Amino acid sequence: MNVIYTGIFFEFSEERREMLEWITESDWMPNKFAHHITLQFRPKSDSEHVDWVVKNQGLEVTVTATGSTHPGQNVAAISVELPPEIAEHCTNKTPHLTIATAEGVRPFEANNATYDPFEIPKGSVTYTRFELTGKIGLFQKGGE
Repeated sequence: MNVIYTGIFFEFSEERREMLEWITESDWMPNKFAHHITLQFRPKSDSEHVDWVVKNQGLEVTVTATGSTHPGQNVAAISVELPPEIAEHCTNKTPHLTIATAEGVRPFEANNATYDPFEIPKGSVTYTRFELTGKIGLFQKGGE
């Protein structure tokens, strides 16, 4: 098994994708993502983590959206709070859902982004936390 990454995968409606783009002010960015939260990138196939993901594949997980990238960056993402039993499997300093990137910017740049909590006003709008539900899974070489 050649695992590229493990994560929480989402199947959003067009309306939900548009809302996420609006929140992150990323409608101008050409590269759209919004399909997963990475738990681990390139984990060893024989690791306890991959075993855990395989055993829990398809398990529904609800995360709480806690903030969004600070305006003016070339990457747009939503920071999330993971349930404790899932958080222990995540190696990212700031778990997040990458929404979009500018031309030539790779989605992993969201790992280095600056995030604003939703309780801080952005212009005339103050966002509140909300929930997103996805499923535990993995992405393998060849898209399997």
